[in-house]
Formats: sequence, C-alpha cells, structure tokens
Amino acid sequence: AQSPFGEQYDSLADMLAFGVAPAILIYSFALEPLGRIGIGCAFVFTACAAFRLARFNVQVGIVDKKYFVGLASPLAAILVTSAVMVAVDHNEWIGKYDTLFAAWVVTCGLLMVSNVKYYSFKEFDKKKVPFVVLIIGVLVMSIVLYDIPVGILAIGIIYALSGIVTTIKTKVKS
Repeated sequence: AQSPFGEQYDSLADMLAFGVAPAILIYSFALEPLGRIGIGCAFVFTACAAFRLARFNVQVGIVDKKYFVGLASPLAAILVTSAVMVAVDHNEWIGKYDTLFAAWVVTCGLLMVSNVKYYSFKEFDKKKVPFVVLIIGVLVMSIVLYDIPVGILAIGIIYALSGIVTTIKTKVKS
C-alpha cells in the first residue's frame, strides 16, 4: 500500500476478502434455495462492497478520519459471516430463515454504501482511558468468550446500530 499500484491491489484483495467471500458463503449457506433472488442478494452485497472500497479510496485525505462514511467492509463481512456461524451453532435455524438471511445480507450491503457515519476509533487516545471503560471492556470480552459467534455478531450489530442512531440524532438536531 506504499505506492498507488499497491493501494489499488490492496483494495482488490479487500474486495475479495470482504465482498466476494462473504457473499459466496451466505449464498451457499442460505440463499441458494431462493434461486435468482438469492444470487441477486449476494450480488448486491458484493457490488456494495466494491462501491464502498472505491468510495473509500477516492475520499482518502478528504473526509474526517474520526468517522467512516458507510459501514466499513470488514465489519459488514463480519456481520454476514458471524450470522452464518451463529446459524451453524444453532442448527435449528438452518433452512428456516432463508428470507431473513437475504434481507440481512442486503441490509449489510446497503449500509456499506450509505451516508451513515461510523466512529473509526482512529483518534482514540489510549493514554486517557477511564477505569470504567476498562471494566466495561472486560465485561464485554467475557460475554463474547461465553459464546464467540453470538458475541461477535452482537458487538457488530451494536456498532452498526450506533452509526444509525448517531445519524438520526444529528438529523433531528439540525
């Protein structure tokens, strides 16, 4: 990523890892029975990941580093893959919620290309972390470790919702 070529090559790798791979996973796990609709939902996710990465590359140095515009593609991939992991662990879900998975993957894709702002934690001051935050961090980690796929999915959903809530609050104030 040190040269312009490296930046584009890195984006191509991100596209495969965070756009194509989760779409293939969710398609083969839950969307295949939906036929063309399932293919369409998986494609929407992949196309949105491509648009998200292209927008990110264009906006480097222009937007505030404190926020991401749209859900970051790695988090969208985590939301999709952890939903599959939860469904595998709770196998009573398999085959019953195909339309829910279709809506989930499309929602994750659309959040990537939305104008919702998400806190990036890039300007997080590690030297001024209050003790209470450390306690909350330990509690969150213990909950995640109890059931890792459910914990990862829950943290991802909370982060995804935080951007939506923040955006709504900003719109209401103005």
